[in-house]
Amino acid sequence: MLRRDAPDHRTFIGSGRVADLTSLALTTGAQVVVFNEELAPRMAGAGLTLGTDRFAQVSFEWTGNLDAPKTLNRYAVGVEALLGNMFPVRAGFVKDEFLDTRWWSAGVGVVQGRVGIDVGYRQSLDSGSARTISVSLKSYFTE
Repeated sequence: MLRRDAPDHRTFIGSGRVADLTSLALTTGAQVVVFNEELAPRMAGAGLTLGTDRFAQVSFEWTGNLDAPKTLNRYAVGVEALLGNMFPVRAGFVKDEFLDTRWWSAGVGVVQGRVGIDVGYRQSLDSGSARTISVSLKSYFTE
């Protein structure tokens, strides 16, 4: 059993205990781990988007973890433009104090009628191997 004065703000139980718990779960075949604590930290956030989804928009977002020893923040800014009323193109930047990293992202899509396909890429500025590539199919129910 683990007792801490305060939960670790990144992993709740500390990175060493995460490794121990992962190893234990794998060797015992456990599929569920139960914590007798509230896992979600107290958070606050705000966002603002300027522009229109029919032409271009700029978005700003802030999220703060209020349970960390020092308030940790996540700041994000992004821009998206709809070219030719068919091709959404976007770029963004995130500074994440929760994970102690910074990210840039870009994406492009094609929208035809009520269906679209989107491809996105996200890359950490702090770790060359941390990246995400995503592809999504979208359906729009209102016009």
